[in-house]
Amino acid sequence: NNPGVAGLLLTAQLAYSLRVGVYAVAATPWAVLAVEPLHGVTFGCWQTAAVEHFRMVAPEGAEASSQGLVSVVKALGFVCGLSLIHISEPTRLLSISYAVFCLK
Repeated sequence: NNPGVAGLLLTAQLAYSLRVGVYAVAATPWAVLAVEPLHGVTFGCWQTAAVEHFRMVAPEGAEASSQGLVSVVKALGFVCGLSLIHISEPTRLLSISYAVFCLK
């Protein structure tokens, strides 16, 4: 009944692989739109698995601190990734920002 951490991570990986595979071969925006709900599956399964895993491995009373550590590491990844894009191609960051703005 309960998929556990490994099952959730496997589901997240499969959903991500399918979504990125469709992105790579999509000929129309509608194909991308059709698989976009898999982003929710990917994020939800991964986040739930991370919470459960760190709850199991954290020392007694430090469960919340371990969740904070996961959030900090994820945020640092976002900042480093965006910084690398900005350093390598400053105009690309502007294009990405504009694309996100247009989608809203």
